[in-house]
Amino acid sequence: KGLKGVEIKLITSRSYEPEKTRYCRHELLHISDMLDPVFGYDPDTKVGQNPGEETLILQRYRVLWSLTVDSRLTVAGKEPMLRKEDRFKEFRSWYRKIPAPQLKSVFEGLWQTSFFTHSELIEMASDTLRVMGSKLELARSTAIEAERMTRELEIAHEIQANILPHEHPRG
Repeated sequence: KGLKGVEIKLITSRSYEPEKTRYCRHELLHISDMLDPVFGYDPDTKVGQNPGEETLILQRYRVLWSLTVDSRLTVAGKEPMLRKEDRFKEFRSWYRKIPAPQLKSVFEGLWQTSFFTHSELIEMASDTLRVMGSKLELARSTAIEAERMTRELEIAHEIQANILPHEHPRG
């Protein structure tokens, strides 16, 4: 098996450049994943049946992994390398086989998932149906839950407006 090695090169300047901070944070989270035994990074993973297929799978892998890294940075209150909207555009360009009506739901399901293993990312990069199936169901259940909560709030507001006195005595 290959050895794990990491190298980040930066050209420094005297002025503060926010994009370098975003870049470093993003790349260091990739490195953290690579060193995490739960992630299971394997630099010797072979993908694809030919060079063209290998390139497609590796590009999709990069897109999915970067998407999850930026999602985690956003949840942590840190500025991501790319905004969510830009990650969606990138995702859309590499997953053209996903029907347009489901594309946003699949992306949202991926964005909301805080962690994937190396092998899960490889599987999703290799198989469009796998990425659709797992994340579309999560996105649907999240949307159903949000709709249920919205309806419960509407009912609570109705009860408050129609049952409770409009003016409360001041004490």
